[in-house]
Amino acid sequence: WEHLGREGNLMRITFLRKGEDVTQSEGGSDLKVLAPDVALAPEQNYVVRLATPEDAIHISRCIYRAYGYTYASEDMYYPERIQQMIRSGDLISAVTVAENGEIVGHVSLAAKVRGVLVESGQAVVNPAHRGRNLLEKMKDLLNAHGAKIGLRGICSEPVANHLRSQKTSLKTGN
Repeated sequence: WEHLGREGNLMRITFLRKGEDVTQSEGGSDLKVLAPDVALAPEQNYVVRLATPEDAIHISRCIYRAYGYTYASEDMYYPERIQQMIRSGDLISAVTVAENGEIVGHVSLAAKVRGVLVESGQAVVNPAHRGRNLLEKMKDLLNAHGAKIGLRGICSEPVANHLRSQKTSLKTGN
């Protein structure tokens, strides 16, 4: 359900077809969930940019490496779904790219009230790259992009057991 204010409510029904999740796609059998205390990657320069539909498989892999199958949003395990959401504009994502070209971070804006209010979420940073303010940098990029495209508000609902998301939301204003 989507509340449209004076225009009423919108009920959207989505039928999901069977598809390959990230572990079933090419190279997926080699994916490993990283332990939260994995050794840190070497210090390096990162590129923070908006995601493209072609990044979908790499976003899924990043989420799987960080969370295994415990992540709440099931869509994030299906690259085709991510591609479709990015193409349709229902998902605006920022990614962090390490020097070796690997996507090691992701944050998105998902429509709450299309074109007006979005929710910042689906945040992940590969455990080997944490502690480098990557989440904050991605959220700053999305805040600037949201202002540029005329969004009126960005909200965030970090989960209670993830202190870093809470602190970053307070620092970045969403």
